[in-house]
Amino acid sequence: MRQFLIVGLAILLPSCGSAEAETAVKDLLIDPGSAQFSDVTTQNEVTCGFVNSKNRMGGYVGRTAFLYEKGIARLASDDDAQFIEQFGAKCPNDLVLKFLELRLRG
Repeated sequence: MRQFLIVGLAILLPSCGSAEAETAVKDLLIDPGSAQFSDVTTQNEVTCGFVNSKNRMGGYVGRTAFLYEKGIARLASDDDAQFIEQFGAKCPNDLVLKFLELRLRG
């Protein structure tokens, strides 16, 4: 019985970090109800991914990278070198490549 409980908790833990991160990211958005998350992954207590949401005009802004760590959510901005450095260092390589592709297209 103990083995099943441990396996069950191991399955639930990653999703808890993801849900917590998504809630924190939504708090940063103009229209939290419009948030569409993609490529969300949690590793080493850091959650990374992308969010698309509506702006004040009601249009979607496009996928924006986010980083969630120690209860703090941050969204990428064009001039935030510190965010870019942290995203590159703390997020999986496949997400970093997607992030760079988005920046090159943008």
